[in-house]
Amino acid sequence: MDKDKLVITIERQYGSGGRIVGRKLAKCLGIPFYDDEILSMTAEKSAVGEQYFRLADEKAGNNLLRKIVGGMRHGMVGAPKIQGDVTSPENLFKFQSEVIRELASKESCVIVGRCADFVLDSAGKEDLIKIFVYADTDTCIRRTMEVDGIVDTKEALSKLNRITKQRREYHRYFTGREWEDLGNYDLPINASRLELDQVVELMARSGRINDKEAYRRQVYAREEESTTGIGEGIAIPHGKCDAVTSPGLAAMVVKDGVDFDALDGEPVTLIFLIAAPNTEDNV
Repeated sequence: MDKDKLVITIERQYGSGGRIVGRKLAKCLGIPFYDDEILSMTAEKSAVGEQYFRLADEKAGNNLLRKIVGGMRHGMVGAPKIQGDVTSPENLFKFQSEVIRELASKESCVIVGRCADFVLDSAGKEDLIKIFVYADTDTCIRRTMEVDGIVDTKEALSKLNRITKQRREYHRYFTGREWEDLGNYDLPINASRLELDQVVELMARSGRINDKEAYRRQVYAREEESTTGIGEGIAIPHGKCDAVTSPGLAAMVVKDGVDFDALDGEPVTLIFLIAAPNTEDNV
């Protein structure tokens, strides 16, 4: 696969705001964003009705053994069948995986869900950042009620638990991995809270800086020059210094917003922190 194309995959708990994070990140970076658009694209490419992909979307298949012990990793990465049982969950997954690989090979982009992290890992994608967005239960319930128009807390919790179970089983079925194991991701984002120092801490944990305090000072010094709050709830603080060993990106969500002296005067709810080595090719 083309290693020059940066692809960010996002797995997310229902109600965590992961889709919002992905869309804002794509807008900030100026790259395409794909969520359920992948379903229509796959239907067009495969000539299989889109309704089949929507019915199977992020749901485990029917193989009982695979449901119990997890996915057969290598069996999920081959070419799909074009004759016979073309609408089996396994074959639909293979059609979808082909589209994900093609997108990743031709352009930088953000892809939400659909086991894209596993699909691209298996294909040897190098410039890949795997994000998992999660939040505490109260936050997920509140967002579920707001987005889905649910007024009863118990109903919202029931829906949250059902979809969480569905996504967990889907990921295990097709990948053999535990969906909520943060060790499978490059950047876990707790969407329940955020402070700039916490984002710096995330960057430090990524292993891309060798002196956290020096990098922190550089980030705050840059912020003193002028705000990096660009508006629409987004801030892009950054630091370029010798403490950075390789380029990095960290992101977190502020549930209630934070004053960043943004250009539009509005609170910032999403911060993307960039780290760049102090070299001529990093501007």
